[in-house]
Amino acid sequence: MNLRSLLNCKQDVKKIGLFGLGRSNIALLATLPSDAEITLRSDKKIDRAALPKDARITKIYDGEHACERICEQVIFFSPSVRRERTELVRARERGVIFSSDCELFFENMQAPIYAVTGSDGKSTTATLVRELLTEKYGTAALCGNIGLPFVSASSADAYVCELSSFQLTYLKPFTERAAITNITPNHLNWHSSFEEYKETKLSLLSHTRGAVLNVDDPILSEMAKRRTPFSLISTQNSYQKIKCGYDFSVAYTLEGECICRNGTPYIRVRDLGRREAHNVKNFMLALAITEGMVSDAHALRVGSEFRGLAHRCEHFASLGGVDFFDSSIDTSPERTKMTLTSLGRKCVVLLGGRSKRLPFDTLLPVLKNHAKFAVLYGECTDEIHALIAKIVPTKRCASLDEAALCAARLAEHGDAVLLSPAATSYDSLSSFEERGEYFKEIINEYIRTQEYRKCK
Repeated sequence: MNLRSLLNCKQDVKKIGLFGLGRSNIALLATLPSDAEITLRSDKKIDRAALPKDARITKIYDGEHACERICEQVIFFSPSVRRERTELVRARERGVIFSSDCELFFENMQAPIYAVTGSDGKSTTATLVRELLTEKYGTAALCGNIGLPFVSASSADAYVCELSSFQLTYLKPFTERAAITNITPNHLNWHSSFEEYKETKLSLLSHTRGAVLNVDDPILSEMAKRRTPFSLISTQNSYQKIKCGYDFSVAYTLEGECICRNGTPYIRVRDLGRREAHNVKNFMLALAITEGMVSDAHALRVGSEFRGLAHRCEHFASLGGVDFFDSSIDTSPERTKMTLTSLGRKCVVLLGGRSKRLPFDTLLPVLKNHAKFAVLYGECTDEIHALIAKIVPTKRCASLDEAALCAARLAEHGDAVLLSPAATSYDSLSSFEERGEYFKEIINEYIRTQEYRKCK
C-alpha cells in the first residue's frame, strides 16, 4: 500500500507530523485530512503568531526540542531536514512513516515526468524545458524548487521537475528523461562530503528512460563514458570529437556562433534572447531533453523570446551610468565566478551571507579581473576578507542594507553594482528570492532619493 492510499484508507492516519515549515510543507498542510492531529516540528524557532489558524495543530516542538516525543504515524519532511539523527532513526524503527510532498508526487504520478538537477542552471533549464514541451503536450506543469509545490501539481499532461540534492537524498524517482547540468562542490554544510553530494546528484540517472548530460563537466563526462546516455551537450568540443568519445543518440554542440544538432547547424546564438555562455548552455540542455518532441520553429521561438529568470544576473535599475544587477541565486563561489565572467565588465560586487563550507579562493582570479571593489557583509565576512583583501579593495559592512548603499556610492559611470553573494541567505532573509527582492528594494529606494534631490 502506498502512502497516498494509506492516508485515504478506512483506518485513516490521524497523527501526522510536519518537520520544517518551508514552502513544501506549508502547501501540504492544506491538503491533510480535516480530522488529523498535526504536530509541527522545526530546528528553527517557530513564530507561533505567524502560524495559520488551524485547529488541527495540536503540538509544536522547535529548536533543541524538535525531535522530542515523536508519536506521529507519519512525518512529512521539508527538503532541508536531514533524517539520520538518532531520535528520528529510532522513530522509523518503531514504524513511523517518513515521507515528503516530493515522494508523494512521484509515488502517485502517472503522467510523463522530465527531471532536472545539477549545481547550477537547474531553474532556467527546467523553465525552458516546460516552454518547449508545451508544443507536444496540452499542458506541461513546472514544479519542485521552481513553479508549483509538488502537492499543488495536478491535472497536467506532463511535468517538469527541478530537483535538489536535498530531495534526491531520500528519493529515487522514475522519469521519462533526466538531465544533470553540472556537478561542482555545493551544500557541504548539509551533505557529509562532496562525494555524498555527487552521488546524490548522479542517482537521478538510476531510473530514467533517457539520460541527458553536459559532458563539459568532468564528472558527467566520466559518467557518459560508463553508460549510453540518450543525449549529450557540449560548448567546448565539436560534434566530431564528441562522436569519437561517447555513445549516444543525439548531441548538441556549440560550433562557431551556432548551436548544432549532430553536427548540423540548428539555431544561431545571435537569435537567442539570452546569449550569455551559461544561458546558451542551459538552452542546449533544454533542447537535448526535449529532443524529438519540438519543431524547429517552436524551438527558435522559445529561445528567442526567453529573457531569463529573476535573481539570475537580473538587470533591474540604472542611475547615472551605473547598472544594478541582482544575482542573489549565486549561493556558491562557483556560481559567482560564472556570473562575474558572463557580466564581462568592471563592477562593485556584494559578497557574503552564511557560508556553505565551500572554498572562496576559486574567486580570486575572476575578482582580480572584474571587481573594482568587493563589499562584504554577513557571517562569512572575515573568511572572505582574509582571502581577497590583497587582490581587490574591500569594504566591510554590518548588514545587507549598509552593503547595498555602500556599493551604490562606490560605483562610477560605466560600472555595474552586482549582488552575487557566493553564500546562502540567513536570519530574516530566509531564501535567495527574499534576499534579491530586499536588495532591489534598497537600491530602488536609493535611486528614488537621488532623483528627488536632483529635482529640488
